[in-house]
Amino acid sequence: MIDERTIVKQLNTRWLGKSIRVFDTIDSTSDYLIGIARTSPERGLVVVADEQTRGRGRFGRRWFSPRGSGVWMSLMIGDIRLSGDSPALSLAVASCIYDAIKSLYNIDLTIKWPNDLIYENRKLAGILLESVIGRDLEKYVICGIGVNTDLSDVDIPIKLGANIISLAEITDAFVERDTLISEILNNLEFILDSLRDGSLNIRALLFGKDCLVGRRVRWYDNHYELTGTISGFREDGALILNCEEKEHCLVSGSIDIFI
Repeated sequence: MIDERTIVKQLNTRWLGKSIRVFDTIDSTSDYLIGIARTSPERGLVVVADEQTRGRGRFGRRWFSPRGSGVWMSLMIGDIRLSGDSPALSLAVASCIYDAIKSLYNIDLTIKWPNDLIYENRKLAGILLESVIGRDLEKYVICGIGVNTDLSDVDIPIKLGANIISLAEITDAFVERDTLISEILNNLEFILDSLRDGSLNIRALLFGKDCLVGRRVRWYDNHYELTGTISGFREDGALILNCEEKEHCLVSGSIDIFI
């Protein structure tokens, strides 16, 4: 079971995680925070669960989050006021998770734009961002984070088995979830403050971490599809796709990599 006191002891944040609520079981940590934002918003509030019964990923997909097998948490963040549909926040959070895991376990992951962390072509972690207008009429971002820590005792659905991986499988060691949570939050507060004041360089943050630059990919959303080669990122985290001698800047959608 996740222990709030252990998490708090390891925090060195000013505002993020100063209030933490830990649940044994919850439907969705993000849904819980959306409800809190609409009634009594609290910037920096963190909700963690040992199990989610209706965890969600992008596009309403189910996020597999069984008991004791991962870090399932959501954070309430004040509006950072990024332009348009900028993926900068999602990429910044992904980089914080990357750095936390690298620091604790010395694992070389990659970030797959816009919101996944990958190890040897299998998903280790993901991020879901949702906006909500609070009771105070301010905008809040709910940041959902899922990290697979140990799936060894779990019956994984067949359709997921070949596509996901856990830290325990990679390291062959016990994963202390409380410490991982604290490390992520400690990394994240500085990055969020830097995003808010405009000092964060997303391209520099992603250097050496992404898995797409130079790769041939298929990009798609609900309306369009493009095939080309990724040449880099804009300063706001938009992906630059070269396709038939034209340059496309992408701020949302999905990516398939040609192996």
